Parts: sequence; C-alpha cells; structure tokens
Amino acid sequence: PAADVKVEVASFAQVQAEVAKHKGKVVVVDYWSSWCPPCVKELPEMAQLHKELGKQIVCFTVDVDFAGADGEKPEEHRENVLGILTQNQLSMRNFISSDPDMTVFKKLNVGSVPALHVFDRGGKLHMTFTNEDEKFGKDGFSILKHVKPVVLQLMK
Repeated sequence: PAADVKVEVASFAQVQAEVAKHKGKVVVVDYWSSWCPPCVKELPEMAQLHKELGKQIVCFTVDVDFAGADGEKPEEHRENVLGILTQNQLSMRNFISSDPDMTVFKKLNVGSVPALHVFDRGGKLHMTFTNEDEKFGKDGFSILKHVKPVVLQLMK
C-alpha cells in the first residue's frame, strides 16, 4: 500500500518553529526541489532514514520549487511535489516553502539545493550538508552515507 503522504505550505520561519518543537530529538530537514536531480535522487534515502530511525528522530522535507514569480502561488507546485513525495514514500512532515527559493537559499546561506540541516537534541543547528564545496566528491552528499552517521552520533 502507498504510504500516506501529505504536503503543506509553510514559510521558512514556520518550518524553523516546527523544528524548535522537537527539542530532545535530533531533527533532519531536507531542502530540495523537483528541478534538481541530485535532490530527487536523495529522496529515497531520506525515506529510508525515516523508516529506520523515525521513532527516535524527526525528519522533514522542504520543497523550494516556488520562485515567487508574479502571480505564482506555492500551491501550484503541490500536485507535482506530492507526486514525487508519494513515489518515494515520504510519509513524514513535508512542506512546500511559501518563501521564494532565493529567499530560502539566503537564509540557509547556500547557493542552491540540495541542502540539509541536522539539528542536535538541544535544537541547535549542528551541521549543514550541501554539494557546494565538493567536500563529498562530484556526486555530492548521501543521506545514508554521510548524514546518517552524524545523526547516530548525535543520538548517543
């Protein structure tokens, strides 16, 4: 049976407020977009991480397809985003950013997605994963290879 997948529209501030509600747990927030192949490639790994550790940690995805063009609404991306999330069985809290992508990139201090935040149990941002400095090689970071060990360390 298909996982029960939902997506809601939220601002960057609202997503951070959601993160703050989970003090005491490690929180992983994956920022992605449907036009970014490395992002979409990571989604099954995000689902896997949630499946393995979802009882102990909190996982969110935040789609940044909304660019804030004249007359564009974040909701316009719902069907496409939900399709991709459903295909990858992402049955966690999923958001579509109501802040335009460039605003989100600025707040994350990145040039583009994929970007992923890991917060420690105290609610403090512990690490930001991006593909910008080639730190993880030309294929970029992997959620299971690179993010999961950090999460497990923080859970101890």
